[in-house]
Amino acid sequence: MHELPVTQEMFSLVIKYAKSNNAKKINSIKLKIGALSTIIPENVKFYFEILSKNTIAEGARLLFEKKKSNAYCINCNKDFKIENLNLICPECGGENVFIKSDTEFIIKSITID
Repeated sequence: MHELPVTQEMFSLVIKYAKSNNAKKINSIKLKIGALSTIIPENVKFYFEILSKNTIAEGARLLFEKKKSNAYCINCNKDFKIENLNLICPECGGENVFIKSDTEFIIKSITID
């Protein structure tokens, strides 16, 4: 349920952008979600459909891009992408790693007419 305020804010920003560019229609919105984010795309879509009803955003496609998490190896001081929750450093094989916070929710692009 925490997706509602996030979706409301995203919707507000998208509408503001579209209006400032004299858009007649918002066709699609590309969103980037951090790998550790608790945002559920289906819930965002649900709330967006409600919020966009009878607006220039009605019917816009939401496209989600899930970002991979990053980790840091304390042994060799290297950053690396986490694959399948494998928390072993690919550089040195060390297990002394920590996951970097990755909870972002970003509007990457908006397609308008």
